[in-house]
Amino acid sequence: MSWGRNIQLALATLCCLLSCKGKEEPFTPVECKYFIEETAPYREITFDELFSATVKKYKDRGIDTESLLAPYSLDIQKLRLASTHYTAFSITYHSLDPEGNPVVASAVIYYPFTIRPRGVIEICPGNESKEDCATKNIFQDEVFCGTMGYICLVPDLLGSGSTDGRPMAHLQSESKAQMSADLRIAAKEFIHNRYRVDIPESSYILGFGLGGAHALSLARLYQEHPEMGVTVEEVDAGGGFYNLPSVLDELFDGGDHDLHLLEKMLRSAVDYNGLDLDTGCISNPEVFSPGKEAYDRTRENISTLSIDSKWIPQCKVVMMHSASDPVSPVGSAEKFINDWETVGAAVQYTRMDTPREAVFFQGGGELIKRLLNQQ
Repeated sequence: MSWGRNIQLALATLCCLLSCKGKEEPFTPVECKYFIEETAPYREITFDELFSATVKKYKDRGIDTESLLAPYSLDIQKLRLASTHYTAFSITYHSLDPEGNPVVASAVIYYPFTIRPRGVIEICPGNESKEDCATKNIFQDEVFCGTMGYICLVPDLLGSGSTDGRPMAHLQSESKAQMSADLRIAAKEFIHNRYRVDIPESSYILGFGLGGAHALSLARLYQEHPEMGVTVEEVDAGGGFYNLPSVLDELFDGGDHDLHLLEKMLRSAVDYNGLDLDTGCISNPEVFSPGKEAYDRTRENISTLSIDSKWIPQCKVVMMHSASDPVSPVGSAEKFINDWETVGAAVQYTRMDTPREAVFFQGGGELIKRLLNQQ
């Protein structure tokens, strides 16, 4: 057979292959009912950037990060080797406020740059100020736990980001859960249209500090609404405020407790839950202490914002709490967990001998171990 004939056959074969490829069904983008738009140029970030920023933040607060991270040094090395670059997208999306009114919320979606997503981690931020939100601070602590290929979703809490003009909603865990669930739908739409990838329908949920109750509320929301199609693999909650009257009672039992964060939290009950209280009075025992009218009224009001200890989670629940937590006393958290276990909840709980701010390192370190073992 001549060389010319060979070339003709090769060209014919190539044309056939190209013709077959051309018959593939065209990509069909989904209609975006939740996702609105990107609000800033996307940014490429690495594991080392995320990890260094997190360690620096806690060092600046006087936390001995080297001692806390020492038990996980090998796991962090494995995570660094398994990690990929990430693209961080700042977005806005449709959601609801605590009264059920429409609101344009904001968030950051962290998408693995070089590998197909392994899963989804929904992060319930414990941010105490407007300046800590993800769209203003792209280096969110918990994101580095999932940098081996998980899509990480971090909403800005109501009162920050695109809703900066409103009061912070610290105690409204059910409302925060709804914003997280709406973010997941918005992320599904955005990722499908941008990457032609359908995100996994299962989630890990992670929340520390003020994000603890948020995380449990989100897990419950998915469980009670199976039509959402989301399976929760595991929820990790640390240092949270679960039974609010119990938290209040322990903070005012005469011990050495920090009321600064409590004042912020109660202000959110004034703003969104109809609590009639001058929050500046809580440091005055003549006005605000057990048995006083203002105290009892507050205790009753915030009871409606507690996590229901009669709900039995169907997913794995991992909880941890600092024994020396000055703002969310460990006794209150353990009472909630004991009540929860009494009705049949299975909780893997650890009391930690670390500062409140450091619960994240131990809780995050243990989660990294579990995620690495699944690879």
